[in-house]
Amino acid sequence: MQVFVVDAFSTKNFRGNPAAVVLLQQPMTDPVRQSIAAEMNQAETAYLETFQDGDFKSSHSFTLRWFTPLCEAPMCGHATMAAAAVLFTELHNPSDILSFHTLSGVLKVSKADTPSQQSKAVSMKMSLPWAPPTEPLPAVLGPACDSPEGLALRTACVGSLPVAVCGYTARYGCNYLMFCLQGGTRQQLEAIVPDAAGMLAAVTAADVRAVIVTCQGGSDSPYDFLSRFFAPWMGITEDHVTGSAHGVLGPFWAQRLEGGTGVSAAHAAAVVKPMQARQCSSRGGDLQVEIQAAEGQVALTGAAVVVLRGTLDV
Repeated sequence: MQVFVVDAFSTKNFRGNPAAVVLLQQPMTDPVRQSIAAEMNQAETAYLETFQDGDFKSSHSFTLRWFTPLCEAPMCGHATMAAAAVLFTELHNPSDILSFHTLSGVLKVSKADTPSQQSKAVSMKMSLPWAPPTEPLPAVLGPACDSPEGLALRTACVGSLPVAVCGYTARYGCNYLMFCLQGGTRQQLEAIVPDAAGMLAAVTAADVRAVIVTCQGGSDSPYDFLSRFFAPWMGITEDHVTGSAHGVLGPFWAQRLEGGTGVSAAHAAAVVKPMQARQCSSRGGDLQVEIQAAEGQVALTGAAVVVLRGTLDV
């Protein structure tokens, strides 16, 4: 079977977030999918199948599942972009919009402007369900992440840096905790050394599957907001560029950049200006983030480039 590795949210090889994409033309058991994901050893391996009738070259509707090296993921933005990039650039699928049936509903990806004539990357726009971080924190963390477990988790994620907002969402089974730094800078964000063992010791995946750390871009920055993403509960110490995290960050920053102090989905819905975002991992990646209020979605625009093509024997 065909397998590809795609660098998502980047116009260049070896930047952004790599994902493996496997084209399935016959059924495969979950244990085998998990073994392949462990073998590929990427943050996510995407399994792409045609939905009902059709083939990869002409169909516009597909089934998509994502596996980390450790477990199945309920949502993954960058591997969805990677799957779309394979269909558009490798299989020359002519569809204007690709629909992916996933655990998080139907996700749609369309082509955007090509990054440049010299680039092999394809630019795409993907819509994800938004998940404002407005839910109560898990009881084990305390109401303001101030229980012993909450403080231990906070220290493992941000050290001694002050936190302005602790947010949480359990939508779509993500269980994402968000720390917004108080007056944080890009330099401080990039200097964080995550303590994966400390995170795992503080709480279980039943309460937290990943932690987002974010701060504003600053007046002299081309970015509206910055972030990092830690997910040792899913076998990923740090994810390089995380599409699903921006389903959380989009509504949060749309409201906050307009002068609010909390998180209001209704307020965020009124913000129509696209926001520029940067995930500050070692590889890094850029995204444009738009609020699609009527659909309750966040649209992410970014590029992806295929870096490996091969055949997988099982």
